[in-house]
Amino acid sequence: MIIRLTIRDPAASTAVDAEVTAEPETLVGSLLRALPFPVRGRPCYVGGDKLDPDSRVADSPLVPGATISVGEPERTQPWRPLAAAGAIRVFAGPDAGRVIWLSPGSYVIGREWTDLSLPRDQKASRRHARLDVSWTGEATVVDLGSRNGTLVNELRVQSPVALRPDGVLQVGDDRMRWAPLPSTRLRTTRARDGRIDFDRAFSPPQPSRAPASPCPGTRSRSAISPWR
Repeated sequence: MIIRLTIRDPAASTAVDAEVTAEPETLVGSLLRALPFPVRGRPCYVGGDKLDPDSRVADSPLVPGATISVGEPERTQPWRPLAAAGAIRVFAGPDAGRVIWLSPGSYVIGREWTDLSLPRDQKASRRHARLDVSWTGEATVVDLGSRNGTLVNELRVQSPVALRPDGVLQVGDDRMRWAPLPSTRLRTTRARDGRIDFDRAFSPPQPSRAPASPCPGTRSRSAISPWR
């Protein structure tokens, strides 16, 4: 049988579509070993259900359209406050998977009783660092005299350092990225039927252009050979 799946690796921020050919009697562990990227013994989940490598595909939640999450259960999209300027996402470390939306302001990062808490990271100080978020979505990191130091792009923070969207902030063993929202403001307009459109971004009319070709490599599709 053929099963089309999506495989996500939250720690690496990757997602791949795969077309799997397997028999109902195939062991789940054989399927996991043939995924497009290595699992390396990490647990795999479909939704909140942990996959048993010794079970048969026919007895598992692997059905067409399912998503396999490697390393941790699939998380629902976190609630986003209206005034959010962006989100900080822990993509690796003891607290991997945490996503926290931030409005403009200053936020203390630490192990406990802070604005951005990392309760599982024993190498994080109680008040480790501060993240300053501007109204334009720019983020700045300040170390608060932490025991193990704060790193941005592998460099120790000695003075305020900008955290760019492609940069990596490390606090203890947790590694995180800042994802600002687009700075374009939204406005409302009343449609002809009397309804109000409130979630559409408006911009000045642009000159017509030829349709752009699809961006290569945005999502890859892998065909997995049958397992024996």
